[in-house]
Amino acid sequence: MAIRAMLSYLKHCQACGERFDSSDRMKRACIDHDHETGYFRGIICGNCNITEGRMNATSFRKLADYLDRTTPSNEMSGYIQTATE
Repeated sequence: MAIRAMLSYLKHCQACGERFDSSDRMKRACIDHDHETGYFRGIICGNCNITEGRMNATSFRKLADYLDRTTPSNEMSGYIQTATE
């Protein structure tokens, strides 16, 4: 399928699954590609496109591992009160 056809066919981000919304800059469909090779990767939302552009695959994996290690799995986990609470 041609890339332009995919833009009109796909309704959800191929990275996070959020529904595209052309009225919201962060939810608009973007053509994702490797800037070094020009290789087309998919159609993703603006939020994923910006985030992906700031991190490489290794950084993503490290962040995901960190979140897996530190996300509370039960009510006995620690809780930090923020200044607004």
